[in-house]
Amino acid sequence: KQVEKYYFNSQIVETKELLPFLKGDTFRFFYKTDLSKTIRIEDQLFKFTFSPSFQFRSSVMDGSGGRSKFVPEARVDWHLPEGVIQNSPGSYIHYFQPSFNWKFTPKFYHSNWYCMDRYDRYYAENMLTFNLRNNLYIDDLQLDLDLSQGFDFYNKDDIFYLKRVPGQNHLLPFKIDFRIGSETINFLLSQEYGLRKFKLLQSEISFSLLFRDFSCSLGLLYQDKYLQQDRFMINDIPHFLFLNASVALSNHTVVSYSGNFYSKKGSVIFPVEGIKALIHKIYLNYEGHCYSFSLGFEEKNYRQFGNWKSERAFVFALKLDSLGSFAKKFKRPIMNKS
Repeated sequence: KQVEKYYFNSQIVETKELLPFLKGDTFRFFYKTDLSKTIRIEDQLFKFTFSPSFQFRSSVMDGSGGRSKFVPEARVDWHLPEGVIQNSPGSYIHYFQPSFNWKFTPKFYHSNWYCMDRYDRYYAENMLTFNLRNNLYIDDLQLDLDLSQGFDFYNKDDIFYLKRVPGQNHLLPFKIDFRIGSETINFLLSQEYGLRKFKLLQSEISFSLLFRDFSCSLGLLYQDKYLQQDRFMINDIPHFLFLNASVALSNHTVVSYSGNFYSKKGSVIFPVEGIKALIHKIYLNYEGHCYSFSLGFEEKNYRQFGNWKSERAFVFALKLDSLGSFAKKFKRPIMNKS
């Protein structure tokens, strides 16, 4: 018998029979706004941002009447003076700027909120980050190098898994983002290091082409096995491959494909053999003046929380500017009975 499972703080709270279609059962409404104020003092810029959000989800427990939650977030950015180095002809220009940002999300108790997995929730944070931005222009070529280091002062047990260094709760990974490209070709290298032993934790390489009505990209992702175990990820898959392509049918309509693949081979360079599909997504997107909608098909092959069969779903999403967005999946995940 096919069933679906509901989670509360990553623990199963109910398992019930899966019906072919329950209209409105997975309806979700989300609204978020940003209130900001910018202050300039000589060559330094301070930006204060307050971002409250409200979310409502239809009933996931019989007779519960649905659930809602309100979460406020705050952020402060401090941009120091920007430096410039250039040669006299102007063919070489280097801009660099250090900055600090502080982000705060209060502790939110999920006593009345049922989560679909361990990540479907708000995590408290009290994080300070240092950033160094570098932009280099050589004729028509642009090179960008961004360096960042964060420290999270939040010290409870429910830390956010996906940003931690294995064995550390406060010092976050040292991040390097390098980009080089032009109007049609771009190359990206993004890496994370643990500073205690200066070990490579994650590396992402991507290559993209952009033409008038067509764009495509190919990306490779490597993750250290200790990082995956510490972040509760799929800990036996070190390599992922991402393939994206889109074609503009008109000024407002775009057809896009997105595919994720993986390999369990343990080599440092992405192995050619043993590649398996993880996700396929095909979408038709339309952008209007103050609204947009998407119609698509998704196939997923996740193997988590007892779900070992492929999920196939038609998805429709409608977004109204200044009103948030809502979406409905016509078919929900298929799961095994425990």
